[in-house]
Amino acid sequence: MSIDALVAPLLRVRLFQGLASEQLVTLARAAERMMFREGQTIAEAGEAGDASIIIVSGPAESFGAMPGDREFVAPG
Repeated sequence: MSIDALVAPLLRVRLFQGLASEQLVTLARAAERMMFREGQTIAEAGEAGDASIIIVSGPAESFGAMPGDREFVAPG
């Protein structure tokens, strides 16, 4: 994957929009890349986290506490 393909999703994240190109490249290079299969859990609500997660590509859903509580999570 090219560095441009890794930086492009960061440009869509509001938190990172004020950063210089070099800073975004540094973040992209330091990021751990992970792939998930359909139906695989990325994070559990209520569990302690140790990282930020940015969806780069592909569909993802967020499930709430109530049955039927679902929300599409767009890349970025």
